Amino acid sequence: MRLKNFYKAKFLAMTCCFLFLVSVLSGCGRSFHFSRQASLLGSASQPTGIIGARHDFRVGEKLTYEIKWMGVPVGLAYFNIKEIVEVNGRECYHIIVVVKSNTFLSKIYRVEDEFHSYIDKEKLYSLRFIKKQSEGNYRSHEVVDYDQEAHKAVYRSLRNGSVKEFTIPENTQDDLSAIYCFRIQDIDLSKKISLPVNADEKNWNLEIRILERGSMNLSRIGSVDAIEVEPVVISTEGKKLQKGRLWIWFAADENRIPLAAKAKAAIVGTVSAVLTDVD
Repeated sequence: MRLKNFYKAKFLAMTCCFLFLVSVLSGCGRSFHFSRQASLLGSASQPTGIIGARHDFRVGEKLTYEIKWMGVPVGLAYFNIKEIVEVNGRECYHIIVVVKSNTFLSKIYRVEDEFHSYIDKEKLYSLRFIKKQSEGNYRSHEVVDYDQEAHKAVYRSLRNGSVKEFTIPENTQDDLSAIYCFRIQDIDLSKKISLPVNADEKNWNLEIRILERGSMNLSRIGSVDAIEVEPVVISTEGKKLQKGRLWIWFAADENRIPLAAKAKAAIVGTVSAVLTDVD
């Protein structure tokens, strides 16, 4: 029910933006463009089409993205590999993502979300996930602890005190760690990658389909050799769960930084996120 109301609120905000879109932003250019280049799929250094990655995370990395909705800037997202901390006796990468609506959207639908993922430094799976959301009138503050050896996840709501326990598959990721896990895997351009995920009190698989390799032109970064992928949410029974489609473009080098993302859904329209700054 909350998701349905959330989409309704976003649809209302999109309707309110319509006149602004037409009168002010008609003909505005895209802030990124991907050009497919089949010739890049094989080279002397990579004859098999396999792209190597660094197998750890660069502590201190900060990425900033501008979020657009139907072409209108609506907010910013900040991704930060902040530090290495200890969780249950294990060294972990502490990754933080903050998403905020800008002044324009906040007048209609204010968003202030914060996500924390704690990824085991050696095993590279999630040990803890924290989600704190403020979206319109909706509020949540949740913590999920993953016992990867016992294959158990414990969910706690810090707002109402509820506690739930779930069985999880081996090497489970959370929403955030799954994307970071993809960044540190060597990938074969002819194959897809599947990752087990536990999120929103459910187990599912994130299937990342490698589509193309080419060149991504970003208005504030420039031209970057890139990989186009399509993440697809699959149930544990093998059925596609998501409605709409999502594409992500990663830099085709060992750091595999996410360059841009675009989502299309019937109700909310098109939402994109574009890299604007790397630190």
